Amino acid sequence: MAGTVVTDVRAVRGPGARRVSWGLYALLVLVVALGGAAAGATAYDGIGSAGRVQTFADAVAVVVAADGALREEAGEALVLAASRTAATPADGARLAALAAATDARRSDVARLAGAGPGGGWSAGVREALAGSADLDGTLVTARREVVSSRSASFAANHYGQVVAGERVLLDALLRDLDDATDDADVVRPARVLATLRDLVAAAAQERETGSVLLSRPPVVAGDRVTEAGLADYLDTVRRQDAAAAALTGLRPYPAAVDAATGTAGALAEPRDAVRRTAVTLEPSPGTRSANVQRFAEVTGQRLVALDQALAAVAGDLRAAADEAVAQAVRRAGAILAGTAAVAVTAALVARAVTRRRSGRSGVTP
Repeated sequence: MAGTVVTDVRAVRGPGARRVSWGLYALLVLVVALGGAAAGATAYDGIGSAGRVQTFADAVAVVVAADGALREEAGEALVLAASRTAATPADGARLAALAAATDARRSDVARLAGAGPGGGWSAGVREALAGSADLDGTLVTARREVVSSRSASFAANHYGQVVAGERVLLDALLRDLDDATDDADVVRPARVLATLRDLVAAAAQERETGSVLLSRPPVVAGDRVTEAGLADYLDTVRRQDAAAAALTGLRPYPAAVDAATGTAGALAEPRDAVRRTAVTLEPSPGTRSANVQRFAEVTGQRLVALDQALAAVAGDLRAAADEAVAQAVRRAGAILAGTAAVAVTAALVARAVTRRRSGRSGVTP
């Protein structure tokens, strides 16, 4: 009996086809996992680096604020120490308020010891923080000399030591910040701060050195300042001129330049008074006191303007660091979103390829 042979030619869906599908998916998972890991590491590193820079910028702002408060107190203290008149209750209250502000800012600096970036502060910053804390006793001595001995030269010397300690800390932070980033928006204000810091350091030293020279009584008739003493003072003026010239090329920070150059006229007469001591020291205690008081007032006003410029640039530095963190977060989001998009696309492609291979492996009836 003759019959018809029917052959089942439905598409092959057996183990071989499944092995092809699972192999493609396994390869896809591996590629996406490696790509995702690399993208995640890149995003994490970017956020971590920006966060580290932000920590440095915040610390710089804290130290700049403490530095400014300390110099404002020192300026008022030198005027009071140089005065021949008895201190009034208002004088004492004003100095006490300035001292309290300095102590509060220095407490902020002390807390930086436990607020370092990932991995901690560098050895230089740790050493500078410890050195700043060690100067608490020197600051107490400076304050005591203002109200007890009324010695402008002693007070200037001890205040100067504390200011120098803060400057060492600021130097260390700015150096580490410069090493931590190549972001131009962060590096620019940091370098302006470094130049402005040099100017402020020289201006503070001018106030201290000049006050000492003007307050020194003659030992014998015709006594004068030593050549080395006058040379030290003139060097502070030269360093300020050099820093001010360097600042003019660092725009857009006109406020810093204005603060550096805007008080030149007011400084002319007090500086001449210091230069005159090279000829003869002033024998009259009253005249010496008046000269020191005038000198401390004018140089103090200059330092206030410079400190305000420092604070403004430090604010710009913090804003730039904050923006760097925000950009790193946005960049990380874009990287991860791109990785997810690639993963979805790859999955769709793999699925399409698998279906095509499965379809070719069988014959439709």
